[in-house]
Formats: sequence, structure tokens, C-alpha cells
Amino acid sequence: MSSTDNAEEGHLSRSLNPMSSSDGVISEAMLSGAKAALITLIPTAGLTYYLHKTSIMFRKSTSVSSRTALLVMPPLFMFALRSELEIINLKRKEARAMMLEKSTVGSDKKLLAYDPESATPERVKELTEEYVKNFGSPARIKPQMYFYHHFSNIVATHPFKLLGLVAVPTIAYIGFNQATNSHKDALKLSQKIMHTRVYGQFGTLCILGVFMSWKIAHDNYGDYISVEDAEWELSESAKQSRRFREKIEREWVKKNVKENAIKQRVKNDKEERERKERKEIKRMDALNDIERKKINP
Repeated sequence: MSSTDNAEEGHLSRSLNPMSSSDGVISEAMLSGAKAALITLIPTAGLTYYLHKTSIMFRKSTSVSSRTALLVMPPLFMFALRSELEIINLKRKEARAMMLEKSTVGSDKKLLAYDPESATPERVKELTEEYVKNFGSPARIKPQMYFYHHFSNIVATHPFKLLGLVAVPTIAYIGFNQATNSHKDALKLSQKIMHTRVYGQFGTLCILGVFMSWKIAHDNYGDYISVEDAEWELSESAKQSRRFREKIEREWVKKNVKENAIKQRVKNDKEERERKERKEIKRMDALNDIERKKINP
């Protein structure tokens, strides 16, 4: 097998990993998130408009920026939440399909004898080059994986989940501080809410910047992986596993293409019927005009 074929095979196998990104999955998730945001925007806008028109207390306790936030933030939250849940759901479906192969190749990994003394710098370098050639992406292969290696991989793999775990307590602390600080008693409730929102957004963006920089570093230099796992992924059993997953992806793509073709055909038929109906209506209108002219010359 040539190096090009190996690289393509590796790229396909990594794209099928449940935690990897996929253009199709992201597109479906974005569409689902947009629908959720639109559904949320309608009642949110209606309720905000109603309170603004009917409630004097609402107008006094909120400023333009806070009312704008009440209008914008719920749809954005639903967009992010629904998109993330849709990605998780679609990836789990792919993962369940991949689990079918474990009955045939799951035990092969245990048969590979790993000798820690064989993990010399030369061997690590050789594995790294072979890994890049097969998978088309870098990896930082380590003779032994420590806690901080696993932690670094987790941060790069789940940046948004960790963002939620860190940002929510941070915003809660900011809000609690704004509400209980005696030096801020002179501020109105709307001002405290605005300060909490501004400081919370700034803190969240800073945390997000750290996590995404971490992820970009892993994308450029690769995840941490042990020598044992690298040898397993480069073994013949793993290659058979990748071929199996490649077959699943081809079937999945074929199914999506077929569904899209059916949807497009239905859409074209509907447009053709509408075009014929409009043409028939114009023809009937023309005949009616001729009849009227004959009756009333």
C-alpha cells in the first residue's frame, strides 16, 4: 500500500472517530440550532415587547441594553445548547456503529506484547513519522502517559463542556458579588444585572480563548498518545478496523445522498405543479377576458 493510500485511509478513520469533527454533522447541528433559536426568539420577543408596553416597573428596572440582552441571549443560548446536543447525538450514532467491530478486533490489542524498554527515543521518532504518514495528522507519542497528558487531551477534546463547567460558577460568583457588595448598594438592579452580564461575558470569552488556544495547539502538534496505543493503531487489526469504519461511512454518505436526491425531486415536482397551475390560471384569465369583450364590445 502506498503512502498516499495510507494517509487517505488514516484520514478517513480519524474522521469517523466519535470525537472528531465532521462537516455533515456540523451542518445538521447548525440547522437544528438555528431552528431552536428561531422558535425561542418568537415568544421571547413577544414577551419582551408586551412587558415593555404594559409594565411600568419593567421599563424602570431595565435599560435598553438589558432589554436587548433579554431579547438576544435566550435564542443564542438555545442555539448553542441545541447544536451541542445534536452533535453529541449524531456522534453517538456513529460510535454505536463503530462498536460493531469490537467483537472481532477488540481482543487483538491484548495479544500485543508491550515492552516499556523498547520505547527508546529512536522508536518514538519512528512511530511518530509512521503515525503521520498513516493518519495524516501529528501526534505526540510518549513512552509513558501521566495525569497531565490525559488532562491536556481532555481539555482539547471537550473545550465547550469545560467552558460550561468553569464559566457558570464564575458568572454566578460575579452575580453574587454584585448583589451582596455593600459598596454597590447605590446601584439600581438593572445596573447590577448589566455589570454581571458584561463582566460575565468578558470572563467567559477569556476562558474560551484559553481553551480554544489549547485546542489549536493540539490540532497543530497532535494529542498525547502512549507508545502502546500508537503501536496498536498502526497494527494490522487496527487497519482492518479502519476499513470497516470506512465502509460504514460510505454507506452513510450514500444514504444521505439518496435522501437529498429524493427531497430535491419532491421539491422540483412541487415547483413544476405550481408553475403549471399559474400557467393554467393565466390561460383561464385570458379566456375570461375574451368572453367579456365578446359580451361587452
